[in-house]
Amino acid sequence: MSRDSRKKERQRLKRKQKKREMRRQQSRTALRRIAGEGGTLECWITPDWREEGIALLEVLGHVGDGRCAFAAFLVDLWCVGLKDAFGRGDVSEATFREESLKRWIEQTNGVQIDPGTARRLVAGAIRFGRQNGFRLPPGWEKWVSIFGRDIFNELPSADLADFGVEGGLRYVGTADFLRQRLSGCTAEQFLARPEVQWIGDADSSLYGSDLEEDEDRIEDEEDIEEDEIDVDEEQMEEMRRVLEEAASKLADATRTWCQEKNIPPQPLLDEAAFITVGTMVPLLASKTEPEDVSDEELREGDRLLEAMVGSVSPDQRNALVAAAEQLRQCMREHGAARDIAEAAEAAEAAEAAGATAPPPDVPT
Repeated sequence: MSRDSRKKERQRLKRKQKKREMRRQQSRTALRRIAGEGGTLECWITPDWREEGIALLEVLGHVGDGRCAFAAFLVDLWCVGLKDAFGRGDVSEATFREESLKRWIEQTNGVQIDPGTARRLVAGAIRFGRQNGFRLPPGWEKWVSIFGRDIFNELPSADLADFGVEGGLRYVGTADFLRQRLSGCTAEQFLARPEVQWIGDADSSLYGSDLEEDEDRIEDEEDIEEDEIDVDEEQMEEMRRVLEEAASKLADATRTWCQEKNIPPQPLLDEAAFITVGTMVPLLASKTEPEDVSDEELREGDRLLEAMVGSVSPDQRNALVAAAEQLRQCMREHGAARDIAEAAEAAEAAEAAGATAPPPDVPT
């Protein structure tokens, strides 16, 4: 082979190798490239996250060829740690900014933060949740990798300065969430720990006999006579369990709907779902089909929710109302009201057996 022929062959092989590398790069998602090679990050966070104890983080990662990846993290700084994680491995920057980020900022008044702070909060949330006995959300490793794979080496010593409250833990949420995510202990055992506060309705369905003394004290204070109470505690517990399961299904369905729509889910979906279920059970119980519920009737449920949370802080109230609106949109588009309708049927059966619907938990 002549010198010119060898030179042409080398050039041909280089071009072939370059094309192969380009195809390999294009076959990998932007998220995988950022995780392995690094990228430029832009991050946003909900305001007053220190005061409220809850933060929703939005992270947009850029790679060199103009492609982007998106990840979002729901961080409970007071108790659970990393409560949720989701995203898109490949996303158009224009779509993210115009359809997702713009709407999210309008709903939450979110502000931009430096990537180092976002990384520190997510790493701390993972460590904090683990040490408190909580399982991490499914797929968390994939979305956390937007900060680069080296973040996993930092988790055992992640900074916890922003986590915890008053030297302990404060759980804001439903008992059903605890049952799903705790590992190594039951919800009852967790809430019995002296350093744990629970913001919610402390009733026998969760604590059982541990609250008998407190229940007696409350009854004395309100001058409720023993013979005026005719409620079967087992029926009460079963009714609350049914409502909590329906609320959990509704919140999960709404998160799936948000992911399909490329919309960030509201931070307080779980709490708003339980209140929504409690306010809508009587309405849905009277309907032949869940789809028969009108927009006006759904808005009436929202008005009931606003009335119920009137005593909480303005930021918390606005967050709950925004979450309820997102639940309502999902129910109209995806028929998620059917899960609540099933709860309504079960609630009617429990009521016929002598139980009284427990009040929804309202965060304070």
